[in-house]
Amino acid sequence: MKNFPPVRSPFAELKLDDIAIELIQCPFHLQPFCRFHRKDYKSAAMWAGAQMCPASHTKMVHGEGPKVRFEMPYLFLDRHGKRFMDEGCCRMGYLNEFTNKYLAEVDFAESTAAKFFSIVPTNWEEHYDAWKDFSDISIHNAYRNVDPEAWIKGDTLEELAEGMIAYADEEGWAHDYTVEAIVESINRYNELVAAGNGDEDFGKRDEYMVPIEAPCYAVPRGANNIDALVDGLWCDGNFQCLDVDMKPIEGLFAVGNASGPFFGNSNYPMDIEGLSVGRAITTGFATGRYVAGL
Repeated sequence: MKNFPPVRSPFAELKLDDIAIELIQCPFHLQPFCRFHRKDYKSAAMWAGAQMCPASHTKMVHGEGPKVRFEMPYLFLDRHGKRFMDEGCCRMGYLNEFTNKYLAEVDFAESTAAKFFSIVPTNWEEHYDAWKDFSDISIHNAYRNVDPEAWIKGDTLEELAEGMIAYADEEGWAHDYTVEAIVESINRYNELVAAGNGDEDFGKRDEYMVPIEAPCYAVPRGANNIDALVDGLWCDGNFQCLDVDMKPIEGLFAVGNASGPFFGNSNYPMDIEGLSVGRAITTGFATGRYVAGL
């Protein structure tokens, strides 16, 4: 277990009780403006001897803004312009499972390696109406809908591919797209649809196998440029923080998103409702009950 070196904290003169009281008394919506910004919770605990869980932390691949966060199971093309998955598993909370290999290709040095394009037909709204009752699909992001004006459009497949490459270059994606590779992948997908034998490459359900013919769209998807790593401080079963020797630190507890390890693998499953708030309530209750009994 790595021990963090001593850090001179601007709050070093405060006692642990002072830190806890200030965090508790600060209203949640004002916490970013308190002396302890929310991101400093874990730092404050580490100044008191707590240890951050070692890597690898859960990586959240949400990707792009609400206008293009389009969750429908069309054709996905990776950083090489190749199809790479059954797009029926398209919920962004599970994209880590399919994109980690691309991060590995660049030694995890560039998060944009996990970016990809969704190739979308112009009649996508008809498909949404047909699929929404039996599918976990989405064109909504909070109070905003996706906006096709923000998508890349091509009147031919070649024009679409050129637009995708220009976009990826402008945004600094780690890719090796070629027009030929993109067009070949789209044509292969359409061949599967026309054959009518199902998805022989990745096994996507038949209802989703619809042709994608020009004119059509490319929607940028994948990891944000700024990664989010979700993990926290080493704790015991009572959520009491542990020091470098894995011994409980008296009076120091971490609950909710400050605690760890919580996630069993590289995934942040976004289809589990209340994953963050529910965790905070449950661990806070359990810890409060434990402390009350001391």
